[in-house]
Amino acid sequence: MWFSSRPRQASNATITTTWLGLAGQMCDAAGGDMVEFTKTIKDPLGLHARPVALLYDIIAKHRSDVSVSIGDRHTDGRDIMGLMALYGECGESVVFRVSGADEASCVTSIRNLSL
Repeated sequence: MWFSSRPRQASNATITTTWLGLAGQMCDAAGGDMVEFTKTIKDPLGLHARPVALLYDIIAKHRSDVSVSIGDRHTDGRDIMGLMALYGECGESVVFRVSGADEASCVTSIRNLSL
């Protein structure tokens, strides 16, 4: 049988390393360039439904791959439920990694978004 019937446990270090490896593979597939930048959440309510919806709309309009992380929590920018699950609070830093054909436009749009 090619799969295990019991769930495997993974440490946070393994998950983080795997995620960073996948982000690197995205970068390599897109030609080797990746833009990484950080925004601080300023909304007293944190990263709630409205800013997540706006962020998702921006990412959906671009072809670039976007990964989003807050602390040790990471998600693909095209996963709206994953974005909601980041549970960003006021004052936390959000790290964006963008790679792709229209990354400059995507980065500008995300930077102009008020979180």
